[in-house]
Amino acid sequence: MKLFAHKPLQLILLLLFFVPLVSKSQIKRAYHVADGYRNNTQNSFPDSIRVDFPDERAFVIFQVSDYMKDYTFVESFGFILPELIKYIRQSSADNDFALTPHQAKVTLKAGGEEEIQISPVNNATTRLLIKDDQVVELLPPGWEIAIEGNVSKAYVYGKDLESIEKMIKFDFRKVVDKINSHQEEPIGKKNINARMIVKNGDVTQSEVVLRHPGSFLVFLPSVGLGFISNGKFYPEIGVAAAAIFLGHSGRKNTMIKLNIDYRFNLGTMLSLSHGWNMAKNGAPRWVAPGIGIFKETDEGNYNGSKVRVFISYDVKNNISLVPEFFFPGRLSDSVFGLKLNYTLP
Repeated sequence: MKLFAHKPLQLILLLLFFVPLVSKSQIKRAYHVADGYRNNTQNSFPDSIRVDFPDERAFVIFQVSDYMKDYTFVESFGFILPELIKYIRQSSADNDFALTPHQAKVTLKAGGEEEIQISPVNNATTRLLIKDDQVVELLPPGWEIAIEGNVSKAYVYGKDLESIEKMIKFDFRKVVDKINSHQEEPIGKKNINARMIVKNGDVTQSEVVLRHPGSFLVFLPSVGLGFISNGKFYPEIGVAAAAIFLGHSGRKNTMIKLNIDYRFNLGTMLSLSHGWNMAKNGAPRWVAPGIGIFKETDEGNYNGSKVRVFISYDVKNNISLVPEFFFPGRLSDSVFGLKLNYTLP
């Protein structure tokens, strides 16, 4: 049996199939695919804003799902925080309550409802942040308030409750104004990472960084098994170059993929597809219609077909089901096929 009856093209494909297998780690590093083709490292709160109050020995970190939609949470924080502290103080008559380390968890619910859980820190610890062998932040035990909503959250720290209360005097609209004034280019789907220092009621220092979530290119070898409507079964090997485009949260949204596949004793295909990720959470679930050209190794199996139309659907993990049609010219002479494909991890 002649596995490669039509010479160089199939040999080139075989080489392309094994190159990604041998050097997959190098390819991943070169094309920024640290989290892989199938993983979905989605960040629900990609925009982060830290505001430091060094004189008060306090700070707040805002995290929102989309700053352009949720910036009002930052703007209105000067109204949210006093209400929370009022309820927190009412929860205890202990004079030392505001001075000893505590943690408060605030859950913002629909309809304006708030749930507050307060607990003392029994095993108080000091936290250090070290960067480049230098201590860049030291947090002794203090008061912590964690506020969580569906599209936004905030973490507030102060040496005691009074130091957090002093933040109330600050107009947080100045934070939003400072970020907006840094917009030398449209934010679009870029992530915001900002840090500001507040003294005497004004932002004295600020740094605003916009980062693109980072689309990437990856090479994907695959194997498959299928049949065509004349009853013939075949094994297949292939390789693809896939460009995957990420959304604001890092979710893999769309994919453009170029495939070259060889079906033993049947022919070689070159195909282009465009896929959408249908999974809301977790690993991507790709649905990708496409079109391609086909060259038969032996005439007759596909009625001389030259055009291939297909749709690929992920059924589980790296396994996809691919129904396809081959068109030789007249629609009545079209050939149907079905393939089970496995993309090598």
